[in-house]
Amino acid sequence: MSRRKLMVLLGALIVLLPMTMSATGQNEAQASAEEQKVLNYYWNPDHLYNVYDEVINEFAEENGYEINKQVLNWGEFKTKITADFTAGTVPDLIEVPSPWIAEFASKGFLVDLTEEIKSHPSYDDFFESTWTEVSNNDKIYGMKLHHTCFGLFYNKEHFAAAGIDPPETLEDLVKAVDSIDSKLGPDIQAFGFDPTGQYLVPFLASAETPYLIEDGKSTLDTPVVRKTLKTLQGIAQSGKVFVPDPGSEDTRGDVRILFLTGKISMMISGPWEIGNIKNNYPDLDYGLVMVPHLEGVEARTLTAGTGLAIPKGADIPKEKLFELMTRLTDVETEVAGTLEAGMLMPRASWAKDPRVAEEKAVQLFGKVLPYATPFDIDVRKIGLPEITWGGSVFTKMYQKMLYTDKSMDDALDEYLKETNRLLK
Repeated sequence: MSRRKLMVLLGALIVLLPMTMSATGQNEAQASAEEQKVLNYYWNPDHLYNVYDEVINEFAEENGYEINKQVLNWGEFKTKITADFTAGTVPDLIEVPSPWIAEFASKGFLVDLTEEIKSHPSYDDFFESTWTEVSNNDKIYGMKLHHTCFGLFYNKEHFAAAGIDPPETLEDLVKAVDSIDSKLGPDIQAFGFDPTGQYLVPFLASAETPYLIEDGKSTLDTPVVRKTLKTLQGIAQSGKVFVPDPGSEDTRGDVRILFLTGKISMMISGPWEIGNIKNNYPDLDYGLVMVPHLEGVEARTLTAGTGLAIPKGADIPKEKLFELMTRLTDVETEVAGTLEAGMLMPRASWAKDPRVAEEKAVQLFGKVLPYATPFDIDVRKIGLPEITWGGSVFTKMYQKMLYTDKSMDDALDEYLKETNRLLK
């Protein structure tokens, strides 16, 4: 080969080499980017429904995402997600109790979905109150996944053996506790309190006090609330009911297991129990009534349920995550979730679907849900969780009710003083 031809060939190789290296490097980068397409989401262990896995798996497969699901109990959930918000290492999607959405939004932790939600065809099909629970300052930050409330579960066999009817009033509840203790005790306790105070809230909510704050002040300074707290303290101090040791939210599971295994006769809970009973405790004969209130008081209870939200800093685009949220709240998904687990849902067309009409959860809670109120939602929106269940100020009052015989008037006065100071 001549020297001239050799130089031409070398020149061509020099030109091609960077192009080859660039293409190779680009391909490696693209492959690396593809490998990093992971859908990270946090979920609650009570809601591991097959239908949700099917929806999420189908979405991930269509978009080429790997799945990283972290399952967390509520107590550890809030600690972890709060740390994630602080560190900026957030998941793409979270399922949380709907009041947390308003609370997190008030702190600037969530993506604003107002435009996407209001322009979506399903917007008007959600019960109007569900948007109240996931909004802050007239902006919407989530979608309710479940729309539920609290009621009083009771063991029908225990009540039949004691010769009594389920309680309608707090006065009835006191009599039921005495009757169950005298006829079935001490191996069976009449009622179970929870350790967090959340299940106290349905007793406090009524037509008189549908919300925790009004006109910038706590609504709890009423004779009805004072008598309610004193009545519940008397039940807690009677020695005839289960009062758990102070602890984390996970301690609530003790109350549930005792009821499900027939060791206590009554507990406060929601329709999420029904699927568990159906699958794991099919012989349990139970019923449900409204949470008892004082005689003559128009009863209310507390809304419950979880919602979906997107943390700020999520890796997957908002448009894709919103698409997943709409799939998880589609009516067909909701119907499948009810048939699988007995859960109540937030869509009006779900409620009218004949496929769910005969479900036990719908029959039991359908008569209670119209009286449910998001009692403490405004507190969450202004960022004062201290004064509602789980917060330090509320917990202090609740623990005095459960664990001491101190005056509930004094305990409530202390709560009101600190609450109104914080509200100011």
